[in-house]
Amino acid sequence: MKVNLNYLATQTGGNKAVILEMIEIFGEQLIEFKDGLTLHYESKSWMKLSKIAHKAKSSITIMGMEKTAVLLKELEKLASEEKEVERYKEILEQIFRDFELAKQDLEKEVVKYLS
Repeated sequence: MKVNLNYLATQTGGNKAVILEMIEIFGEQLIEFKDGLTLHYESKSWMKLSKIAHKAKSSITIMGMEKTAVLLKELEKLASEEKEVERYKEILEQIFRDFELAKQDLEKEVVKYLS
């Protein structure tokens, strides 16, 4: 499981409606993050890539995706310094795999919270 909602549940006092709303927002953010990361990678806009990675890292962390947050932090740092550009594609591929697994996890969580 890529997503761990323990932190979110703690912060919301276990409020199912709020958790479901956060899951919905996060699902939309995953699409935006993927689109932004892809766009800036393809256009070689490394500073913009770094900024999107930074922004995504916060939401990813709230959803308990620590390993993905570490990848985003690494990408953020590398892109801001324009270092090891050859690694960006590999890092992004792993991040995008994690995003897909997170979407699957979230679908299961929504069913759980609605039952």
